[in-house]
Amino acid sequence: MTRICYIHLGMPKTGSTSIQSSLKNFSSSTTLYAKFSHVIHTRSLILLFSQNAKDKSPVKFSSDEELLKFRAKAEKTFAECLAGHQNLILSSEGISAQLTKGEMKVLKERLSPYFDEIRCLMYLRPARGYASSMLQQSIKAGKKDLLLAPTFFRKRIERWMDVFGQTNCELRLFDVKNIKNGDVIDDALDFFGIDASEVKKIRVNESLSLEALSVIFFHNLYTNSRIKSVEQQVYRRQMILALRGFGKEKFGLAEAVLDKFIEQNRKDIEWAESLTGFDLHGATTSFQTPIATVNDIVASALENMDAARKVLNELPILEIDKSKINGSSKSKFLNVSDYVRIIARRIGLS
Repeated sequence: MTRICYIHLGMPKTGSTSIQSSLKNFSSSTTLYAKFSHVIHTRSLILLFSQNAKDKSPVKFSSDEELLKFRAKAEKTFAECLAGHQNLILSSEGISAQLTKGEMKVLKERLSPYFDEIRCLMYLRPARGYASSMLQQSIKAGKKDLLLAPTFFRKRIERWMDVFGQTNCELRLFDVKNIKNGDVIDDALDFFGIDASEVKKIRVNESLSLEALSVIFFHNLYTNSRIKSVEQQVYRRQMILALRGFGKEKFGLAEAVLDKFIEQNRKDIEWAESLTGFDLHGATTSFQTPIATVNDIVASALENMDAARKVLNELPILEIDKSKINGSSKSKFLNVSDYVRIIARRIGLS
């Protein structure tokens, strides 16, 4: 029987976490999802194959000793996966950009003695949808501006094709019309040769409404600096959970913003289009309240603050650093009516 190693490489904002979460602990007579310490394999693969693991790991280590401990654990798990007889699935969108070409060659050399084939899978999301979705995710992670991350198609694709061969790198358009059942989990399972009935599908990072995202963005901007960043992350996660189902408007960027983003990334987009034949500019979409500036999203937050407060109750969105609002060097706590009034005046809403 032909033994295959599948390497799922994302790309960003194409349902990777949902695929990974659905495959957690998956093992059948034919296929194994690698059982590293985390369902997303980035940290383990960076530890095993990056020459700069300490800086590139998504989880920071308190000491070199701790890094070596986690590396040894990852190595033990990886060796067990290789020694088996099943097809193996590795999944990490992080390594598509973070491993150097030389490090990819080491990965290939490690895998080749155990597998007859190595097949890479990447989903490509058109730039317009990618920009809005990536910004949403960044806001949920604490972002305080509307700067957009580049597409990086060529950076993520070209080296993998050079190392593993173009015929072994499957590029698929992330679009409901182009994937199996309009579902990226079903599509990936089909690529891995897994029957969908064997897997319990789990959806992760589902989109939030404009109203919910604007409140989280407001929190990112104005939460009191006395609250430690780790605590802010905890509160932010609580807010995200609490605000699911809050609001009705779909979040979307204004066409002028997207046109500028397309122009900034034109060479990269056109390179990927010439390689795949896909339309990676993406279709235009109209939104009830398109976002063009920080003031637009703050205005949405202020309009929805009273309703959001009922959902959020005592979460620290009510603790605002006055110095961040009016430039005062002395911080003071404000109640919600005060800071809504001050910020509304500042951005010209009252």
